[in-house]
Formats: sequence, C-alpha cells, structure tokens
Amino acid sequence: MKRHGATVRSVVMHGVQAMDGEMPLPFSRALEDGIRGLIDACGRDEACRSRYTDLAGDWDAVKKKFERGPVEASLRHPRTGELQTVTITRGVYADGLRHLLYNLNGAATVPAELHRAARGDFGPFAQRELEQSARFARVLSHGFFITATCAEDVAFIDEDDVRRATAGVERSPRPCPTSPSAG
Repeated sequence: MKRHGATVRSVVMHGVQAMDGEMPLPFSRALEDGIRGLIDACGRDEACRSRYTDLAGDWDAVKKKFERGPVEASLRHPRTGELQTVTITRGVYADGLRHLLYNLNGAATVPAELHRAARGDFGPFAQRELEQSARFARVLSHGFFITATCAEDVAFIDEDDVRRATAGVERSPRPCPTSPSAG
C-alpha cells in the first residue's frame, strides 16, 4: 500500500499479522503456551481437576507416543461409513490441537482429547480433523494460502529460525514443500 498508494483504491483486512511476522514460526510456541495455559486453568477448576487428575502427565504421554513416530487411528469414512485406519503425524496432531485452541468451545474439548490420546485413543481426534479439513476446504483456498505463505514468509525463514522458534515445543507441520523441516 505504501509503495503503490496512488493506485490502491481499497484494501480488505482479513486478519491481523505484523508485517514483519514470519508465519508459521509462532505456531509451535503458541500451541505449547496454549496447552500449558489450559493445563493451569484446569488445575484451578475443581470439576476439571477432579476429572483430569494429571493433565500435564497426559500431555507428556501424548508427546512421548509421537517420539516413536506417527500413530494410527480408526475413523468412519464420511460417505461410505466404513471404518478405516489413518496415520497421524506429530505435526498434524500438534496443528489440530492448535486449531482447537482458537476458541473456547474447541479449547474445552482439549482436556478430554489429551486424556484419550495419552491412552492411545486418537480416533475422535482423527474424525474431528477429517471434518475440520472438509470445513476448511469449503472456506479456504489452500492454493492461495500456500502460495502466499510460502512466498511471503517461509521463503525467508532458515533452519536457525526454526530451531529458535521451536526449541522445547512440538512442531507444527511444514506448510511448504521447500520450507525448512518444521514438521
């Protein structure tokens, strides 16, 4: 807008992000901070604390499951209803949790999600992710998203940036085919 101010008639702001923000670098830290905040909030709430007595332990157990590689889950095919087995990578799981933390309704489901997953039940997560992907596909142009993200942000991120941004946290999946291995 600054460069071409004389020819810009209007602008639509779809979301807020600092011009120097390097998307998706903050995602992994945001997930870890969000989960830690949720664990703390659960600990202060009697009903949550009594239902999920070791939510921090559940979160640690889930992360340990992914240290051994992707996990499998069963879900129903949306058209046929047939039970199918799918593979969930650590990055896909981390990104799915991050999406749940976007609003209070989603965040309220995370303690149960972590509790189930810590015990090896990733089925409800897989089913929700499938449904979420279908919703995103209806409202988001993935081609445009990847084109803009990869050209405007990820192209300028190097491995050192990724290491600094993700030190000690679960990494979200790699958004671009040629981006650093953040996933």
